[in-house]
Amino acid sequence: GYSNNPGNSTLMWVVVVPHAVGNYHPQGRSIKLRSSSGTWSLKPYIGASKYDNIGELFDILLVNVTEVGSTEFTNYLNKSARDKDWPGMDDLPNGSVILKKVFVKRR
Repeated sequence: GYSNNPGNSTLMWVVVVPHAVGNYHPQGRSIKLRSSSGTWSLKPYIGASKYDNIGELFDILLVNVTEVGSTEFTNYLNKSARDKDWPGMDDLPNGSVILKKVFVKRR
């Protein structure tokens, strides 16, 4: 992807939203922009596994969050990894701004 400078006080995250459930699944880590070019890359996980959720609909969001919001995403991911359970978050952190939304259908 590409982004103009989102600002020093915010961090960008990719978040996957399965339409069937409607909860929020932050992906891996906050996005690190590559120098002044503004480009970035991150591989989102769509569905529970390689064989699950075929034909289901998802939104992929690019979200700006504060440092506190980024910490909420990181805490969710750490707890999910520890518990080996990724239920998703009920809401985005307070102050989140959706910058871009892409609709996809899992094949």
